[in-house]
Amino acid sequence: MEFNLSNALNQGRRVNDIAADIRGSKNSLNTVKGSLESSWKATEVTYINHHFDNLTTELSRLATELDSIGHDIQSTANEIHREIEEKKAAEAKAKAEAEAKAKAEAEAKAEAAAKAKANP
Repeated sequence: MEFNLSNALNQGRRVNDIAADIRGSKNSLNTVKGSLESSWKATEVTYINHHFDNLTTELSRLATELDSIGHDIQSTANEIHREIEEKKAAEAKAKAEAEAKAKAEAEAKAEAAAKAKANP
């Protein structure tokens, strides 16, 4: 199976985009909390705010975790790509060395045959 660096990097970026969306949702939630605090004066607001705080904390944690995962995906994709390129380079080098050795052996055989023919 062919490794597609571009797709892997895009997937990592997409995870980071989701983390940014979650941060945006957290900010919206904080805005709603602020509006609620300023417009509704009741004892229930304390409990509601507590739940808002719990939600924003969890959203922050999720966004941070997703950012880490997104960066890990991109880092791993780059590492895999490097390893594939190193393997291709090593294979090309080994092939070139084998071809050079085979050519040198063929030339040596041809030279030996020419000498044997010249000196019967």
